Formats: sequence, C-alpha cells, structure tokens
Amino acid sequence: MIRSHRSVYTSSRSNGFVMLSCGLAASAALGQSTVPAVFVANNGNLVGAVTSLGFDSNRYPVILDSLLIQERPSGSPSVPGTNAYEISLSTDGKYLAVTHATAATVTEQLTIIRVNPDATMEIAGIFQVPDSPLDVVWLGDRRLAVIQSDLSLPNDVGIYDLDDSGPTLTLTERDREVTGGFCTYLFAHPTLDVLYTQDSNEPRKVEPWSIASNGTLTSLGASFTSPAYSLEIVVSPNGRWAYSTGGISNGGHSINGFSVDSSGALTPAASTPTQSPGNSPADIAISPDSQFVICGHGSDATARTFAIGTNGELTYTGTTFDVGTQGTLGDIQTMMVDGFPTVLISDNSTLDSNWGIYAFTLGSQGELISNGPILPLGYQQANAMATWEVDSTCYADCDHSGTLNIFDYICFGNAYSANDPYADCDGNQLFNVFDYICFGNEYSAGCP
Repeated sequence: MIRSHRSVYTSSRSNGFVMLSCGLAASAALGQSTVPAVFVANNGNLVGAVTSLGFDSNRYPVILDSLLIQERPSGSPSVPGTNAYEISLSTDGKYLAVTHATAATVTEQLTIIRVNPDATMEIAGIFQVPDSPLDVVWLGDRRLAVIQSDLSLPNDVGIYDLDDSGPTLTLTERDREVTGGFCTYLFAHPTLDVLYTQDSNEPRKVEPWSIASNGTLTSLGASFTSPAYSLEIVVSPNGRWAYSTGGISNGGHSINGFSVDSSGALTPAASTPTQSPGNSPADIAISPDSQFVICGHGSDATARTFAIGTNGELTYTGTTFDVGTQGTLGDIQTMMVDGFPTVLISDNSTLDSNWGIYAFTLGSQGELISNGPILPLGYQQANAMATWEVDSTCYADCDHSGTLNIFDYICFGNAYSANDPYADCDGNQLFNVFDYICFGNEYSAGCP
C-alpha cells in the first residue's frame, strides 16, 4: 500500500532561533514499532519515499509499508520531496527524519515521519533547512542534527529540537557550528551526549562535539587524518573505538581508526590507517557486539569484514560480498534480529539488474551468511537505512521481573490506560478488550 500526504509549513523567528511549524496535527497516540524494523530512504530523482521492512522466521526482510513523500513526472521541474537521501530514527523509535537532495540551492526539505506500532508510517511534518542536508542524525527522542553541505561556503551543523506537545509539530534551531570545508557525515555516540562531524577538505579531520542540555555544541578537539580523507564515521556500541572511511584518497584503501576516551574525544590508533583490500572504502558499520567492522567500498562495490583487535586494530577476515557494478553499494547497517547479529546492505542503483536490500547473518568469524536473495523494493535507489531493535524480553512479563504474576496484569492495565504502544497487543492500533484477551493468551502461553 502506498499513501501520499501533503502539508504546509510556516516560519517565524523567536529569541534568535528559527522556529518552523507544520500544518499537520500531531497525534496524541504514541508511536514506535513493536517489531524489529528497517526503514529505507528511496532516493530517486522522480520519487521520494520510505519503505519499512520487518523480518520473517528466517530473518529475511519483508515489506511492511511504503510511504510516498512526493513524486514528479519525467522531464518536469524538480520538487522538494523527491530524492529521499538520508534517514535517521529517533532514539524512542517514534519519528523518522528524512533529508532530500534535489535541485534546490537555498533550502531543502526535511520530512518528519511518524512510526506506528506495526512499523507503518505517516508524514507528521515538513520543514525547511539550509541546503544541502547530506546527513541527519537524532541525538535523542526529540533533538536532531542536520548538516549544511556546500563546497562554496563554510559547512556547518544545525541542532534542532522537535516539539510534538501541541496541535502542530514545531522545529526550533538551538545552535549552528562551522564544521569545515566539506562536511557530509554525522554520527552520535551510543551512550554519551557527543556528536561527531568530519571534513574531507584540508585539514581532513573527525571532530567530536559535546552537546549541552540546551542543545549548544562545544568542540572536544579535532583528530586529523591527512593524507586520507575522513568520510563516513562510526563509533562502536561499546564506545571504545571509532572508524572513518578514506574513499579514493591516500591510494584508495584507507580506513582510519581512533580510540575513544570517556569524554568522547578521539586519539588516532597506532595502526591507523588500515589498508583494506577493497577499493575506495566508503560505507562502514560495526557489529552489535563491537567485534567486527563491515566496510563497503565504492569502486569495486564490495562489502568486507574486519575483526577488531584488543587495541582497536583491524584485521581482514577474508569475507567479501560483491554487490555488483561499481558504485552500487549504498549503505550498510547492523542490528540484532531474534538474537542473531544481522547485516543489511543496500544496492542503490539501477545500473545493473538488481536493486534493493540484502540481509546476512554475521558469523562468529565475520562470515556474511546470506538470509536469502536481494529483496526488491520497487522504488529506484534503495539507499540509506535506519534500524530499530526490539527488546526480546517475554511479552507477558510486563514488569520485567522474570516471573509471571498479577503484577504483570497491573502493569499491562497501566500501559493500556496510557495508550502505550506496548498495550496494543494485537497490533491493530486500537485499544480495546481484544488487547486484554490477547495479553491473557500471551500470559497463559508463558515465557520461554
């Protein structure tokens, strides 16, 4: 099912901050997928869309919903809602932020999408941010960072707060800091209030920024990577290591490595840069257990795995997956699905006969074990992805005590009264007696 929505935005200035208001009413119901899900930005010149995916019993992805943001006929002028470029999911799983990369030269559209408990989606707000927003990342439940990338201007990052407490969503800019000559990637530390930016112009660097409670940024000091570029950045889930890709620079095989201290600041690793056997490292992800790096390469379109050593050093495992034609590997993400580490790779181009999403189980030695063939998404250029993991705790153990008893029924009743998505037991987005019946059945079935 494809659904199309339209909304309007207005802007005003208050206390030096830009505030944008969307004409769509904010829903009182809470959002968040109750199943593991992947959200894919469909980056096509004629279409902007997002596809949500779940998983079957073999951890093979299945399409749950397709949300059309905007489309245009071939040969017609550019429209702001096409080219869904980057995507990020709020930490509570309620909202997706999607940036667009069209022919606009002053501002670009930022689309905020509400996620429902069954991982279906609806547009919640449409806003404007400075051109070009080549990356976006949520820094919390309602705070996000958006890049302004422009080779003709100093690049910067804007920090925004989303307010969904009123009848309409508002987006308020809290700070804006210069990041260098060409900043195209962001990453949020997994546990600290720290944002990482990069600059692929000289002096090439990764820069961590501490985030104050009011949203203002303070640099923790840049770590320089010349002669290698610093492109996509990741920090390991355990917070100990960071890596960035070097692209075509420094011979076209560099992966930069850093140790991360307790403040989030970076120190270049002694062995950096690692030389990948792949050509032009571009995309990078880290396994959920912080044991492996999965690196995607632009020129040869391969994904390769590397073991992370005790000092953060990388060792190639020998595992390679070839997506196909040069430049077709779009994004790599990792997540846990049913207790298994899962690697997702997008093929983002119609230059060859395949485009869509591959899913793999990550083996104990870094193997990429296929969960099935590529999943076509229908839209062209399945590009950036955002993942959502679900707590594997037994559903009926509502209070997480490890024992099923009357207190779980009390916990469920409180969640039901609060319209908590957890209490939508049958997943139909309605709160009624059938959810109590569903919960009773789950309780009777017990926990594994």
